[in-house]
Amino acid sequence: MEITGSKYAAEIAFWKNEIAFYQRWYNGKVKELYGIPCPTDDERITRFDTEERNAIETWVNADKWRYCKHLWVEPTYFSGHRVLEIGPGPLGLSRFFSGAEVLAVDPLVEVYQLAGYEVFNQGIEYWRRFSEDLSCFKDEHFGAAFSVNAIDHVDDFEKTISEIERVTFSGGEIRIEFHYHEKTVTEPNVLNDEIVEGAFKKFDMKKIVESPSSLFYPVGTHPSTDRFAVWSNKDYLYPAVRVLK
Repeated sequence: MEITGSKYAAEIAFWKNEIAFYQRWYNGKVKELYGIPCPTDDERITRFDTEERNAIETWVNADKWRYCKHLWVEPTYFSGHRVLEIGPGPLGLSRFFSGAEVLAVDPLVEVYQLAGYEVFNQGIEYWRRFSEDLSCFKDEHFGAAFSVNAIDHVDDFEKTISEIERVTFSGGEIRIEFHYHEKTVTEPNVLNDEIVEGAFKKFDMKKIVESPSSLFYPVGTHPSTDRFAVWSNKDYLYPAVRVLK
């Protein structure tokens, strides 16, 4: 597979443009970004050589519990496990799953690096791979696998799910947040309960929670009809949205 076409061009443009937004937020030129207030002087990270890197890392620190909130787990949930992440993007938010060995698979790793994101200095292991082909990993290589708002971006949804099931230990956990929405350039997979349930063949997956987009994002940043559904073969739910600040 290759990184070509309008979908990947739009993905690359989005992440390049995000850095300018982080800088404006970092410098207080906007009151908030995606619902997070601009940082105080004490919250601004200044230890890096460039403002871009300082802004990105300040943003990451401010948004560090996003994965816990979207997956409804606490930061120690995957502790002691080798864990696969599908579609991490360049921010490396899975670094905040303490005690876990996280391998993050994304085809745009080099693109993120060239754009100014330090993907190889985040405490997690990035692999440049398409999720449809995880042949670099043996069967049942991971104790758990997860993804946050990313599976709808893949080229082949069913093949991605098949590979996730193959590389996850049969006694482990798959925990995925699926974004239910209308088709977009970067999000070509229009998903619902029937499609998601039908894609899994090995794991007994069920929807354990579904939330409106307004639970996680300010009104207006997503269509009001968008939903975020977490599916897993485990029933566990932790109220991270209310508990983690």
